[in-house]
Amino acid sequence: MNKIRIVTILSIIFLALGTASLVYAASLQLESPTYDYTKPALTISATIENSEDGSTWNTVGISGSGTNWFCRVKTTAVGYSGSAVISWQLQKSINQGSTWSAVSGATVSTTSAIFDGTSGQYVYATPTGVVDGNTNWATYFDVTAQYKVVVDITY
Repeated sequence: MNKIRIVTILSIIFLALGTASLVYAASLQLESPTYDYTKPALTISATIENSEDGSTWNTVGISGSGTNWFCRVKTTAVGYSGSAVISWQLQKSINQGSTWSAVSGATVSTTSAIFDGTSGQYVYATPTGVVDGNTNWATYFDVTAQYKVVVDITY
C-alpha cells in the first residue's frame, strides 16, 4: 500500500462510521400548550385635591369668598407610567349642583405630564404639570355659585 491508498481507506472508514452515527442519532422536539397572553391595561387612579393657599391640600369642598383656589391631580395607586395630556376645565352651577356649565376661558391643557407609575404623584394645572404657575381658578369666579374643576386625562 502506498500513502494515497491508506488515506483513501481511512477516509472511507471515517465516512462510514460518521454515517452510522447519524443513523442512530435521534431528535425530539416538544411544544408546550399555548398561552393566550393579554397585556393588562395600566390605568391611572387619581383624585383632585384643592387648596386656598397652595400649601394645605384636601379633597373636601371649600366654602367662602376667598380670592385663591388651586387644584392638582394626585395619583392614588400604582399604575400607568408614561406621558399624558390633561385637560382642566372650570365649571359652575348656580342651582346647587343641579346643572353645570363651563366657565368661559377657564381651561388649561397640560400637554407634557409624565406619570411615573407610583402612588402619590402630583400634577398641577399648568402646561407642564409642575407646581410653578399653578392656575388660580378663583380668578375666574364671576358670580355667586358652586365651582368645580373637571379633569380629563388622555394617555
